Amino acid sequence: MKFWTHFLFSIVCFLGIMNIAVYINHPVESYFNLESLLLVLLFLFLGSAMPDIDTSSSKVGRKKWFRPLQKITKHRGFFHSLLAGAIFAFILSFVSPKEYALIFLLGYWLHVVLDGLTPKGVALLWPLPFRMKGRRKIGEMEEWFLDLLFIVLIACFIFPFFH
Repeated sequence: MKFWTHFLFSIVCFLGIMNIAVYINHPVESYFNLESLLLVLLFLFLGSAMPDIDTSSSKVGRKKWFRPLQKITKHRGFFHSLLAGAIFAFILSFVSPKEYALIFLLGYWLHVVLDGLTPKGVALLWPLPFRMKGRRKIGEMEEWFLDLLFIVLIACFIFPFFH
């Protein structure tokens, strides 16, 4: 799947969680306010991009410093696992607020889950040999439809915050 589909899906899920928190009268403002929304988007963006550092065909994997890593790992292996996301988030929690490390982890894990719905699948529980695999191949047209659906959902989920 394309990066933007992963990123939009992460935004949808984050806003869905925030809407549930508002619905159950949990003070969302104590964690995130409108000013911090750009930081939330940045950490979702980073989390959504990181699993693809293991392939040179991705936006982030094109960077020279990831090339040696790509020679020793295979695409949708370790970096497409729950463990890899947890390790990255743990390291990130030492240099950023813990809430943002969790936002990063959300974006990372959602990327992995979306890729796990495709026939190629992912090594979700790496190093165990189990692969999470779906049956539906997502083509260009289906991905554009998903992106449009996610944009509509984002608009719907944002509405309660400005109501």
